[in-house]
Amino acid sequence: MKLFLVLTFCSSLSWGAHYTFTRSNKMGLSKVTTFEESKGHYIFEGKDLGTKLPPKVKAAWNSLKVAPERKPASRCWSGTFVFTIKNAGKTSKSSGCSEGPQYGQMIGNTETVRNFAVQVK
Repeated sequence: MKLFLVLTFCSSLSWGAHYTFTRSNKMGLSKVTTFEESKGHYIFEGKDLGTKLPPKVKAAWNSLKVAPERKPASRCWSGTFVFTIKNAGKTSKSSGCSEGPQYGQMIGNTETVRNFAVQVK
């Protein structure tokens, strides 16, 4: 029983949520942003940001974990996005158009975290 509890506790620490935000425009240019939470650390595009984030960056990080509102990809004039969440062995994807206020907020929050990541040594 003790071994089971130790294995469960250790495996729960090793699992982290991994997010991938891929967006492309009609010209074929694409941008991929990855971020994850692993063992209490915030990792943005491969850079460890530590275990604590400033309040503004933490709010932006938490809002990044929610995909923008979906719109049918067949009616996109500006381009498309794919938001992938991998958590505990499960993968979920959502896709839609790269337009609208929620998509704009997602890009703004991504830039907030990116600007903080540049400052972290």
